Amino acid sequence: MRARVRETYTVQYPDPIQVSSGAFVTVFHRDERFTHWVWCRAEDGRQGWVPERILSSTRPGKAHVTEPYDATELPLEAGETVELVKEFDGFAWGRRADGREGWFPIAILERTSKSKASGARK
Repeated sequence: MRARVRETYTVQYPDPIQVSSGAFVTVFHRDERFTHWVWCRAEDGRQGWVPERILSSTRPGKAHVTEPYDATELPLEAGETVELVKEFDGFAWGRRADGREGWFPIAILERTSKSKASGARK
């Protein structure tokens, strides 16, 4: 699906958490607004929001990751069109026309049309 960006989005976390399947993270707390996201720290020290569905536990302490995850955010400019690859609890993983991919809030979008090609890679 394609969507038009209604407002500019700037990256909030420039050094995103990235973990492989089977890696361990330290779980800290759940987001109060987007309750299916959990703040975690990877073994390399990077921190970020991780979807609860890929964690063995969402209680504070150690948990292992059940699938690879990349928290890279996608900077977007108002007026551009973005391809939606997948959505989760208020956020989407999308692709810009230049091929860059990442997460951004769904609230900044205006949906436009279905896409012919859509393959989730992350």
